[in-house]
Amino acid sequence: MVERGVGFAFLPLLAVGRELRRRTLAAIEIVGAEPISRSLDVIHPRQRPLSAEARALLGVLKSALSDAGGVPRAVRRRARAGAGRA
Repeated sequence: MVERGVGFAFLPLLAVGRELRRRTLAAIEIVGAEPISRSLDVIHPRQRPLSAEARALLGVLKSALSDAGGVPRAVRRRARAGAGRA
């Protein structure tokens, strides 16, 4: 919708990097506002441990988030028994 000229959106840089590089979208810096924070949860079947590939993907995601200015929390088990990792 944003590319069609219908408003604007708050999106992570990871989601619009290509559009910003191609200059089809432009980022607007909002000065003086409190930063927005959000959590990212990775969900997987409780009965199966994460595969080596899934663990590698988590590493890539953490690195990308860090490079984009996010500050990922240390990977830790959720306090609730049986919950996945995030």
